[in-house]
Amino acid sequence: MPDRTSGGQFRLERPPGAAGGDWVEPPRLPIPDLEDTCRHYLEIAEPLSTAAELARTSAAVSAFLSGPGPALQAQLHALDARAQTSFVHDFWCDVYLRNRAPLAIEQNVAGGVAMPQEWCRAPRAVRAASVALAVMDFMVKASLGQLPQDRENGLPLCMLQYRGLSGSVRIPGADVDSMRADPLPSHCIVAWRGAFFPLPLLREGRLEDAAAVAERIGAILRWQGETTRIGALTAGERVPWAGLRDRIAAANRPQLDAIETAAFALCIDEDAPDTAAGRAACWLMASANRWFDKTIQVIVSDSDFVGCNIEHASADGFLGARLAQHLLGFIARNPLPRPPAIDAGAGAEPLRWQLDEQAVNAVENAERQMRRANQRLRIRAFDVPSRSRGVRGDVAAQLAIQVAYFELMGQMHPVYQPVHMRHFRAGRTEAVRPVTAATLAFCRQAADPAHERAAMPLARRAMRDIAGRASRCRAGRGIDRHMLALYYLAVGQGLVIDLFEDPSYYRLMGPSIVCTSSMAGAAGLDSFAFGPVRPDGFGIAYIAYRDRTAFCVTAWRSDLDALCEGVGQALPRVARLAALRPAMAERAEPVSR
Repeated sequence: MPDRTSGGQFRLERPPGAAGGDWVEPPRLPIPDLEDTCRHYLEIAEPLSTAAELARTSAAVSAFLSGPGPALQAQLHALDARAQTSFVHDFWCDVYLRNRAPLAIEQNVAGGVAMPQEWCRAPRAVRAASVALAVMDFMVKASLGQLPQDRENGLPLCMLQYRGLSGSVRIPGADVDSMRADPLPSHCIVAWRGAFFPLPLLREGRLEDAAAVAERIGAILRWQGETTRIGALTAGERVPWAGLRDRIAAANRPQLDAIETAAFALCIDEDAPDTAAGRAACWLMASANRWFDKTIQVIVSDSDFVGCNIEHASADGFLGARLAQHLLGFIARNPLPRPPAIDAGAGAEPLRWQLDEQAVNAVENAERQMRRANQRLRIRAFDVPSRSRGVRGDVAAQLAIQVAYFELMGQMHPVYQPVHMRHFRAGRTEAVRPVTAATLAFCRQAADPAHERAAMPLARRAMRDIAGRASRCRAGRGIDRHMLALYYLAVGQGLVIDLFEDPSYYRLMGPSIVCTSSMAGAAGLDSFAFGPVRPDGFGIAYIAYRDRTAFCVTAWRSDLDALCEGVGQALPRVARLAALRPAMAERAEPVSR
């Protein structure tokens, strides 16, 4: 057993069997058949539309198939033949980059991982140093193609997102943002009390001495000065920040470059939340001790967890899970550095900003808006035990969410549930659209406990429908990204098409009131969270374990507690009904009196 408090050199470890450039490239993402997509679009519309709405949508689909649809499909195939990534990759990135909403809460995603007890007992500077070096080790391996390839059921997954991760940053623009990445930067940026400090982590291709990094972080933690809390600007609306960034850059280019070219941001917080909801709030919510434009921010406090905040335009949630796995493995293999001396000299100096009165006022206004947003957002985290065998926890949770929402609202609205398409080159996500005629029928039946026998086959059918749609999407045969690409081609040519002008198109395919996302219990993160994607929405993150499902739900609305209570009651009911067999259901059916 190595001495965990010794100094010494952290190693850039090459994983066994992982050589640069040996990642297997998956096949290209297929373009779905046009008629197949239109048929499934009508299937999605049917349980969520009135008769008049469905008739209008059906007519628009028929006109599209007999009119501009085939020509747009041919153009899409031609575009795909020229694209280095996929037919939808650039369009999907553009959806994110054109979103003018704040990154904090509304666009970025967050998560965290529980750390080993030995790490938790170490001083703050030691913990932060070990995390900084572990994350830099991850960044280097990701950039050089030295991480073991992700696989699922033995099949290789696309690793393209890893290549451009290190030094990646989102640059605000008036109409559309852009992404920039600095290849293999040698430093990270440390955020402490709203100030920013460059921290060297690489020298001649090797990680810096761990004890020296801990000493430098110790000096940062001793800093007690005042600074303009400029990070608050990155938490707000994109348009004002775009104009201010250009204005600030004129007199502060080196300072901006130090942040934007950093491999990642290491945010050291003074608060140490001790509840799951408190930790999620810390990682997700707006803070001046962040730079939300950075693709990867890692958050260390006196909590027993390490958090991350991920800018979503170029990175999906699986990166946070893989980073968490690497972090735990790195710390398990490497001794913690020795603690820095208590009286190790003066504090470090942060980046200093030259700001005019307009910029100073903008920072103060951004902090006020940030505090208001944080006060308005509601977050609930809870676990629901699961004891039913033979029932997929993630699918049962999805159906329980629909039941709870239906019972809360008395009606159903579109639900968004992404699945990855990383079995294909540059495949990111596809939307399952899990509301089906069967799930809606089950929601109606489940509201009446006297009809448990009738609800049993509906539960199994509903779960088969959800799982079947997810499988279609993973196989590259979903419809959302296909229709998005066709829409972009039409708009780019100034075409006005009934299908895309139909109000049902935005209602069904636009931002959903119920936005959900799930992760496997073994993925790496112990919790994750994201904000609602519309003012009247819910953001529902859940992780399905063998014995429980962990939820983290966010909303701006006041009935969040009612929805969470409904999910907690519905999930055991769904799992039990789906696991029942007819004879068992007869014994379980209540006797009429």
